Amino acid sequence: MAQDAKADEAFLTLLKRFNPQNRNASDKPSKAYAPALFTQEPDSQGIGAPHFEAAMRRLFKADKIHVLDKGRPSKPDRTLVPTETY
Repeated sequence: MAQDAKADEAFLTLLKRFNPQNRNASDKPSKAYAPALFTQEPDSQGIGAPHFEAAMRRLFKADKIHVLDKGRPSKPDRTLVPTETY
């Protein structure tokens, strides 16, 4: 449980840092896949991609994050955002 809470908090912290920097973090496997991106950050706290994936699922279920489509309607950019900010 403590490890889950740590991963959830780290995921939200990193996501909140990515958004103002206009760095996309996606829920779909891609170059912008949030769990993979977050493991590369210096403050990832040693959390691996599988734990970030589980955190992302928990945060979606708890309605703490959602997908924001932005950009052109014909080809929107999908990015994850904390629910509290939008």
